[in-house]
Amino acid sequence: TARIIILCNGALAVRDAIEQVLEQDTLRLVHAHKFKIILASTTHGAYQEKDDDEYHDDDDDQLKMYHLVHAGIGQTFVENEPVLTKMLDRSGLVAKSISTSEVSKLLWYKLATNCTINPITALLQCENGYLQKYMIPPPSSETEDKD
Repeated sequence: TARIIILCNGALAVRDAIEQVLEQDTLRLVHAHKFKIILASTTHGAYQEKDDDEYHDDDDDQLKMYHLVHAGIGQTFVENEPVLTKMLDRSGLVAKSISTSEVSKLLWYKLATNCTINPITALLQCENGYLQKYMIPPPSSETEDKD
């Protein structure tokens, strides 16, 4: 069984598009192969930052170099895949295997959050972490959900 792992924004739509392509192309696929589409999501935040130094290649074109900034160490959630979860864990990503309904709920929640936070950070011209650190008050004991 071939596994297709989708770990990106828009994962639900990407999954639907892949399923549609696979259904349309079934005659061209070898029937012995089966595909399993696995959804995943992460709360690990990162962004690219320009290095101060410039790099010149052989043609003397100036290229800007970037480095990765880990802005928030989070958790990666994988749909019903304990083996993949272990592999991610061993690579340094904190991972957890969750059910299909849990990953779908998580992806919808993440979409709603991104649709709210991204326009605000664009208008304020700041990074996501700025909102959490300086503008969003911590929950008080009165407003916390008591499930």
